[in-house]
Amino acid sequence: MSQSTELARARDLLGGFGYESSSSFRTIKIGSYHYPSSVPVRLRWSGAYGEFTRDPEWYFTEHGDEMRKILLGWGLESDEASIELSEYVEYGGTHWEDTRTGIQGKIEQSWSSLAELVDDHGLAAIALAGQMELVLPAGTLHVDIDKWSLCFPDLPRTSLGNVGKAGVKWLQAKVDAGQALSLVEEFISSQTLTSSAQKSWSSYVTSCKEQAARAAIAAESKRQQAEAAAEAQRQQAEAAAEAERKESA
Repeated sequence: MSQSTELARARDLLGGFGYESSSSFRTIKIGSYHYPSSVPVRLRWSGAYGEFTRDPEWYFTEHGDEMRKILLGWGLESDEASIELSEYVEYGGTHWEDTRTGIQGKIEQSWSSLAELVDDHGLAAIALAGQMELVLPAGTLHVDIDKWSLCFPDLPRTSLGNVGKAGVKWLQAKVDAGQALSLVEEFISSQTLTSSAQKSWSSYVTSCKEQAARAAIAAESKRQQAEAAAEAQRQQAEAAAEAERKESA
């Protein structure tokens, strides 16, 4: 389907949300669909619900990394070290007690337009959300987010829709270009791979982790060498100071 046909269909569909069919507006493609770029937008994320008997620290241990990623990705926080995760959870449960047995992370952020959101934070910010709300003339449109369609919309697939060797090669190129291996591994775990693709991917991951381990060893060796050099310099300075003291005495 050509881009002009896609845009025409988008205008027809959005007519039901209060737009005139002759309206002229820019759109932004998110996944497989086009959305008007000028409409206000809100992103929402709700974490897993859990119970605790003493304090909520276990929740932040299990879900803190994801929460921090969202807070930084949406511009709600700018310094990871100073984030207070307790400000982004709700407490409660099936019944209230002094210990407040329920906890759930909840984060949301709004922008004046979809264009502002994408310009400031990119489509990756939308991929972090569970739901996107667009305020259209005739009401609010709730969109459930499929983050994989945003992260890897152009992934080559087999005729059966699975990930084959071509798809794995495409994903490897993404990782080599800077995409986080952990994100691609999470994606792979949700997909069906052909047997040859699975072997190719497993071999690639092993190679990446071995390379990362070697890099970590080299970095640690370099750190230790730097510490040893600094210590030697400190001892030399102390010896020189001591010699000067004795000479002056």
